[in-house]
Amino acid sequence: MLIGGSSGIGLATAKLVASKGGRVIIALSIQQRIDGVLQEIATESVGYAIDVTNEI
Repeated sequence: MLIGGSSGIGLATAKLVASKGGRVIIALSIQQRIDGVLQEIATESVGYAIDVTNEI
């Protein structure tokens, strides 16, 4: 599972895992980014829109 896999090291890791046959789970705060990453890695991976901020 990758938190923040839409760019940089996270995206590179998602691509690597997917290229080796792994199933990637991506958690990001913006659904459009999730959709873009899933389309880019083109595997049976899934993404979830989550907010991990700590607001009290």
